[in-house]
Amino acid sequence: MHTDAIDDAGSRAHVLDAWTDAARAALTDAGAGAVREATDAEAATLEAIQAGEIEAISLETVAGVLACAPDQPDADVIDAEARDRLLMGMTRAVLDVDRLARLVETDRTATELQQAIEGRAPLPMGEFASLRAAIAQES
Repeated sequence: MHTDAIDDAGSRAHVLDAWTDAARAALTDAGAGAVREATDAEAATLEAIQAGEIEAISLETVAGVLACAPDQPDADVIDAEARDRLLMGMTRAVLDVDRLARLVETDRTATELQQAIEGRAPLPMGEFASLRAAIAQES
């Protein structure tokens, strides 16, 4: 999977750092103008990525930035693989969404969290990193 290189879960900070580094590199390689055009991301969003502040940015948006780098799959593929990693990790750790919701700090109900994991609701990178770390600790 593409996300293996940037998504070997450890701590929340490790996950965020890995995704931030990858997004920064993709932004630098492709150029801000090309990324804005390809993703419709606002300048403030790209500035936040450059500053390493991706916690509030959605996984979908970060996947779009990553997809702008040469030799990368489409944003939909990157996004789907990242979400699949969450679901596969939950399966390996025998975690249901109710337990996972209790393990991470979230304002979402278990149902809302499930919708985010499945891609039916936005998933901010900070929450994604918390989920990856919690799943890794339970595995």
